[in-house]
Amino acid sequence: MSSLVRSDKVGAVNSHAAPYKHFASQDGLRTELARRWMASFIDAQEHAVTGTDAAADLLAAGLAYVDWAAEHPSRFALVFDPVLNRGTGAGQLSSQAARHEQLLQRLVVAAIEAGVLTGPAEVTGRWLWALVHGLATLVILGQVPREAVPEVLRRALA
Repeated sequence: MSSLVRSDKVGAVNSHAAPYKHFASQDGLRTELARRWMASFIDAQEHAVTGTDAAADLLAAGLAYVDWAAEHPSRFALVFDPVLNRGTGAGQLSSQAARHEQLLQRLVVAAIEAGVLTGPAEVTGRWLWALVHGLATLVILGQVPREAVPEVLRRALA
């Protein structure tokens, strides 16, 4: 049997073209994958948060962000592809982007209220996002070792 076509069940044939039976185009497939992967990315951060300590939650969410990106670099690139993800205002991932932004803002507001962070929540949230996104990118590129990330994030919160 060919490596491109295999039959698992009588009458069922799978091929590399099988996804196109469910999606009208490659863009449709990419959009659906990005939605699923963005949900997984946000889930990882949400599961890291306990809600008991503002500083620990920020650190845990930041580590989860970088870890997910390092474990799934191609998925991370697709999730932040500007063709699909233009933030909360537009694009196919706007609802997921809004969910991600809400998580960050909740964490930042809690940290400001706990005296861990200062400044306007929106600006502080963007600063933290830029930090973890930059760290994730540098880890993926091999410029920063993954084991250095916790200390970098701890210093940012000091």
